[in-house]
Amino acid sequence: MSSNPPTFRPLTTGDHAILLSATLLNLTWNGPRFTAADILADPALAHYTRLNPARGDFGLVATRRGAWVGAVWLLLLPAHDPGYGWVAEGVPELSVCVRPGHQREGIGRALMVRALASARNRGLPAVSLSVEAGNGARALYESLGFTDAPPPALAGTMIRRLSDPSTTPGEFCAKNDEINVDL
Repeated sequence: MSSNPPTFRPLTTGDHAILLSATLLNLTWNGPRFTAADILADPALAHYTRLNPARGDFGLVATRRGAWVGAVWLLLLPAHDPGYGWVAEGVPELSVCVRPGHQREGIGRALMVRALASARNRGLPAVSLSVEAGNGARALYESLGFTDAPPPALAGTMIRRLSDPSTTPGEFCAKNDEINVDL
């Protein structure tokens, strides 16, 4: 990370603007394909902009000087309203975003490590995500133990089983700062 490391705080239901901006950035990683209005008008995309702690959703925001620079959030979406990376009831779908100008500093990894540790502490069996072909973030996901989810999952869906003893989220941050995994 840079000489100005971010601080981390829990994501809240009041962070709707962050979730909308992060979802827009995630969906336009390879060019302008959507607007914020498009996202809010499409139920399949709009649910990524809403955190529902009562359902078990949780996340983190990375900030610098009071401005958000990254976010990670995990949604426990139901089978009748699945996300693109949905694999099963009780397995949250992870989304992560680091704002341009702050990428390649380890913020995404730090957010994901904290989120995976929190998911494990909550007793969740696995975490899934969706990544489009050609997105360089796939290398980060693979380095954190994500693998392609088997069918019938959609193409681009990856899964990280949290019961896998070969790797634990804490291993990935042992040389980084101390983490607080109580989100």
